Amino acid sequence: EFAPARAQLERAIALAPALEAQLLLAKLNAQEGRFAEAAEALEIALEAAPQRADLLAEAAKAWITAGRGPRALPLLERAVALRPEDAELRAHRDRLVRLIGPGAGAAPSTDASRSR
Repeated sequence: EFAPARAQLERAIALAPALEAQLLLAKLNAQEGRFAEAAEALEIALEAAPQRADLLAEAAKAWITAGRGPRALPLLERAVALRPEDAELRAHRDRLVRLIGPGAGAAPSTDASRSR
């Protein structure tokens, strides 16, 4: 049902990889239940906007939904480092740590509060 839209988006991204096109592709993938592909599209979008904590959190959510929590943890830790005042982000990260363990992420913590 989404195949024509997916083909058009993928062609547009190949010609000019724009942030908004990646976000649309991520949304389309998530709607089709393709959560790992949604997370990959969000990570590509993050290359253009690495300081967007909302995109980091969305990518983490997609990885978690895809059953790949360890891949989500470094993204959540980056989001918390960007927005340490965000209690919801911190709580989400802390729940994930309890589920998978603190050393399960692919990258070391970047939480600014730990370096104080």
